[in-house]
Amino acid sequence: MQTAFCSSRARFKIWRAGRRSGKTDAQVYDWGKWAFLHPNTINWYVAQDTATVKELTIPLFERTFPHELIKDYSKSDKRFTLFNNSYCYFKSANSADSLRGRKVHNLGCEEVAFWQNGADIYHNILRPQLSDTMGRASLVSSPPNKKAPTGAEWFRRLEQTFQEEINKGSTEYATFKSSIWENPYIDEEEKKAIPPCPTPCG
Repeated sequence: MQTAFCSSRARFKIWRAGRRSGKTDAQVYDWGKWAFLHPNTINWYVAQDTATVKELTIPLFERTFPHELIKDYSKSDKRFTLFNNSYCYFKSANSADSLRGRKVHNLGCEEVAFWQNGADIYHNILRPQLSDTMGRASLVSSPPNKKAPTGAEWFRRLEQTFQEEINKGSTEYATFKSSIWENPYIDEEEKKAIPPCPTPCG
């Protein structure tokens, strides 16, 4: 599923995937590769919270791409300046006010079903910021469960909306679903030992 997700040229992509399915690795690679291939662009990666940004997403980005292609990193702004004068910002969904105002070319959204006020953040803040640039967006998340905030079903509704557009013949949208069973890097016995997702993952 990682290959299918990364090779899709759809402007808007959603991937609902179970735990340890490789979705974050694929998302960071797909989002980052686009930034490196498109000079002078603004690229935002929005994770669930600040801890995820610092402990998972930024280190993953640094491991994924050669340091020789990065000109500068601002720790205070969580911003990488790339060799092609594009900027990669890493942001948190728990600070909605900091997400307002900027034009964005390339948007990556992680674990969106677990964002507080996720529907408002995506529909009223992030999505409009793609309009001036005709920017792209990819959204990945584990399925909503009891720990997800009230209203997390908006992610499923958005997925359904994307699928309806696909059924009408649109090539601007793509949807993906997968589970841990499709991850070839995890031992088969280990997969059996991990409790199943609370809702179907694919």
